[in-house]
Amino acid sequence: MNTLEEKIPTEEIKELTNAVFLMNGLQSKLAQESNLIATSVGQLTLISKSFQDCLTVLREQSQQIRPTIQEEATNMAKIVANDIGQQFVQASSEQIEQILNKLQITTRHIEQSLTTCNRSVNFFSRTTLILVLLSTLIGGGIGGGLVHYFIPPVSQLTKTQLEYGEFMLKVWPKMGSKDQEKLIALSKPAKKHP
Repeated sequence: MNTLEEKIPTEEIKELTNAVFLMNGLQSKLAQESNLIATSVGQLTLISKSFQDCLTVLREQSQQIRPTIQEEATNMAKIVANDIGQQFVQASSEQIEQILNKLQITTRHIEQSLTTCNRSVNFFSRTTLILVLLSTLIGGGIGGGLVHYFIPPVSQLTKTQLEYGEFMLKVWPKMGSKDQEKLIALSKPAKKHP
């Protein structure tokens, strides 16, 4: 009787083993890429939430500051007007207008500073979001390209061999020893006569 090594064609086993190793490697690479994408999405969500919280605080503070500044400007103008009125009874209305104009200019300057800060925060948020999305897309593209490059498409012959191999793995234990020997004998290449 022949040994088991002589019964099973070694080239086909090598091809099947190589295909299994390639599929395991592909699965590992895809799992890594999936983890990277999940991490990027988590970071993007965290940055987005943090940005939204910052914008909410900035809006609340700017709405709280504006009335306060206007009220304080009005109060300061009144105090200055009262102080000047008490100290200098003959002060001209032109000097009072100059003081009020300075307060209005200062108020406008503060409002412009708040507007500039708001624009800066919006620009930073958009830029960060765009960079995260681009890096995710580029990473996915590179990963997909590497998978396509390193794992060539499976030929029709290999697919057929894999299907017959699966079939034989299911049927072999159920077959009798005589049927197994017949099948082994049929699978051996015919000897050529010299």
